[in-house]
Amino acid sequence: MHVGQRSGPIFLETIDSSLQRDCSEDTAKEIDREVRKILDDAYADAKRILTDHRDQLDGVATELLVVENPDAAAFAKLIGRPVEVVEKKEPALTPPGDAGPTAPPALPVASA
Repeated sequence: MHVGQRSGPIFLETIDSSLQRDCSEDTAKEIDREVRKILDDAYADAKRILTDHRDQLDGVATELLVVENPDAAAFAKLIGRPVEVVEKKEPALTPPGDAGPTAPPALPVASA
């Protein structure tokens, strides 16, 4: 067991443990096993990715100590990726296909 890892069931657990579940104990245990497998697999994947790219991780960490907010081009260069040029578009005032706001109907004028 690792630091922070729990050994007991995690199914629908609350702080006061007062939540009633709508399934059997066996079903809850099966759900716990599946959730644990998903979490363990995700942890292993994340660890493998970070280990495989440790040089990039160290480079980014070092740069962040110098430049707190690198732009996209600087970040791409740090991780060895080509810089993608993205054209900035002005935000549309109306959604596509919308004719925009219409004038309110005219109010009747009272004759004197």
